[in-house]
This record gives sequence, structure tokens and C-alpha cells, in this order.
Amino acid sequence: MVLAPSPVAGGGLGVFSGRSVPKGKKPYEICPSIAVPYSATEATALNHYVFGFNDTHATVSFGLAMMYNHSPRPHLHNQWTLAHERRNAPKDDGPVDVAFRPTDRAVARYEEVFDSYGGEQWFGGRGIDYKDADAHETATAFPPGVLPGCGGTDVDVVEWVAVATKFYAVGDVVEVSRGLVLPLGRFDGTLLREFLLPLDGDLALLLLGKGAIYVGDGNDRGDAPNLELHPWPDAAETPASLAAAFRRAGEAEQGTILVAATAATPISPGDKLTLDRGAWGLRSRAEDL
Repeated sequence: MVLAPSPVAGGGLGVFSGRSVPKGKKPYEICPSIAVPYSATEATALNHYVFGFNDTHATVSFGLAMMYNHSPRPHLHNQWTLAHERRNAPKDDGPVDVAFRPTDRAVARYEEVFDSYGGEQWFGGRGIDYKDADAHETATAFPPGVLPGCGGTDVDVVEWVAVATKFYAVGDVVEVSRGLVLPLGRFDGTLLREFLLPLDGDLALLLLGKGAIYVGDGNDRGDAPNLELHPWPDAAETPASLAAAFRRAGEAEQGTILVAATAATPISPGDKLTLDRGAWGLRSRAEDL
């Protein structure tokens, strides 16, 4: 799987398949996920990405799941890996896993992969003009503008720990993902708060993709950081200047940006991917889940 500009009007980035997948029940992508109260996500950029869970909670998925574009004829639908999870949704925030499975039609190699957002009601509730455009089904070549390091098989997730599947030299891009700039205080008291990277006292960064669960060097296992973050493609930005840039742009409440995780030390297959979360003001709790 890769991220690249979508040919769908207004689609922004889309998820494209690097392989063909037949119709059936085999999972296409399985994402570690958490349940977060709707009251926390409302009126934030995150509200455009979450999935429904039950009457009180939404699902935040760590992987490419929240980046799929909408189609009335989707390839996939989200399904809990444990059948009882939807019936017994947590009263408080908690971890769940979501499996995305091919459904009514196969996925062709190089094709953009689509999910269904639920139709006009989903768009209307977020103040977005509803356009139920059908999926583009013709794909004959690798999509142009692919972001580096976004391959779905480059990073594995093993018991909520992100693990490299290939070698990276210093400076190599491990993953480029969309980062959401969110109001930090809105998520106090929620499990998602533990996955945010504070930019300053008011704003925080949430990495879509697998970056949110990169473990920190302050955890009990003593993992040393082997990744650095910077806005893509400008490596000169810092957390402080990034927050200032958003404020200068008049986006003091929230915005989006592409963020690259690059190798700060050589990384071998099987190595855990780790960040110096102390430098961002927060350690990860992913290892506790």
C-alpha cells in the first residue's frame, strides 16, 4: 500500500494497492485502534478521519485505515477482529483492533482502494458537500506522486509495537504520513492524549499511519530513539516553529501537514521503531496496551 494524490476530485491523498487482491474474507489491512469519545473529536480535524464505533465513541485507527477515500462501491468495510467488541463497546476509552477486508469486488494492482463513509449523512454532519463519486477502476501503472516510505509492508505492528521489516540507513525515510494539528486540551482524560505529540501548550500533533505508536525512549524497556520527525519535505522545521507556522497561517486551532519519520541511526529488520518523545513533551503508552 502507498499514499499518493487521488484522481478523485477533492480526494487529496488516497491509498493505492501495490498488489492485486481477490474478492473474499482475507484481511487487507489490520490496524491497532482505540475508542475515543465523540465529544472529544467534534469540531476538530480528527472528526474527518474517525470511524463510528457506538453511540458514544468513535474509532481512531493507527495505519492507513483513516486515509481511504469514499466510494459508494467500496472495496472494503471495517470489521472488528473480535465479534463481541461492537456489542460490548468500552464505557471508557480502550484498545480495539479493526480488520479491513475485501468485500464486493477485488482490488486490482495499482488501483486506489476505497472504503464507504456511510453516504450523505456522514458528509452533512461535517459540513462537507456530498459528492458520491464512483471509484476509479482503471489502473495500469504505479500512481504518480507516491510519497516515500509509505509501503504497508515496510512497518509491521506486533502487539502494539511498530517494527521495521527492512534496513534503513541514517537519513532514509521510514514513513511519510499526514499529521493532524489538534487542540491539546480537548483530549485530556482520553486514551488518545497519550498518543499526541505536543507542539506547544495549546496544540498537539497526531500522526496518522503507524507513527502514533512508535514507542518512546523513556519507556521501561530502555529503547533508544532511532527516528526523527520533521515536516515533509522541509527538514529544518522544529516543533516550536511548526506551531508558529500554523498560527501565522491563521490555523491556531487545527490544520494538517505531512510529516516524515527518518532514520536517526541505522535500523535493521526486526528493530522496534522509537522516538525521543521526551523532546516532544510526552512518552508513548503504546507498550502498555
